[in-house]
Amino acid sequence: MLHHVRFAPSTSAPIVLLHGFLGDTRDWHDVVRQLKDFDFLAIDLPGHGRSRKIGLDYGFAQTARAIIDVLDINDISRCRLLGYSMGGRIALYTAMTYSARFSSLLLESCTAGVADRRRRRRFEAEWSRKLCMYDMADFVRQWYDMDMFASLRAHSRFAELLQRRSENDPIALSRVLLNLGSGNMPSLWRELRRLQMPVHYLFGEKDDKYAKIALEIEKQGATVSLYCIKDSGHNAHFENPVEFCNVLQSILTSKE
Repeated sequence: MLHHVRFAPSTSAPIVLLHGFLGDTRDWHDVVRQLKDFDFLAIDLPGHGRSRKIGLDYGFAQTARAIIDVLDINDISRCRLLGYSMGGRIALYTAMTYSARFSSLLLESCTAGVADRRRRRRFEAEWSRKLCMYDMADFVRQWYDMDMFASLRAHSRFAELLQRRSENDPIALSRVLLNLGSGNMPSLWRELRRLQMPVHYLFGEKDDKYAKIALEIEKQGATVSLYCIKDSGHNAHFENPVEFCNVLQSILTSKE
């Protein structure tokens, strides 16, 4: 069973939270603290946090099933699902596979599939090798040297984030990159058009790559709404949690 944490449980269906690569349930603490009137359930995805030894060969299908198992053990028949980056891709796959279990889908800075999966798999295989070669702290610094994390590196709490990421198990994460990376993800662009539930897509205004992806996702159907988070890049909920939570609260209190 994937490790999970229920925050302030109530009689309402919770919002299920899926973190990104290198993260864990702690990544959502700012969100949970600010939106304390809502019921959240955060999950450690395979290879991460206290699920680091669980499902190391899990691909998208197995991970989606494991998320449903968490819902079942908590007697949650239907809920909202929010995922960031890698967690967003997993959330999208899970919502499409088990659509009856989710009332709406919230995606932060993720794609519905990459055009050149072979090239992406080579990229992820190279980073997987680095995880097996380098100290975890060195790997994390190299990972966040990528251009897409420029605004994150300038954040006042970036050192805190690096320290938390350095606690990960490099061997477990090397498997995650191969099994749950974008290169191993089936393209879900066409399926997005058939998704009936509301889809809310959040992205940072400084994240040029995912701002473009947001526009492409919006084209897929009338159920998609876009939200640009000011003063943030790829990790909007960390970089500007106040603005992110204001937008999230607006979504969660709206009539869908």
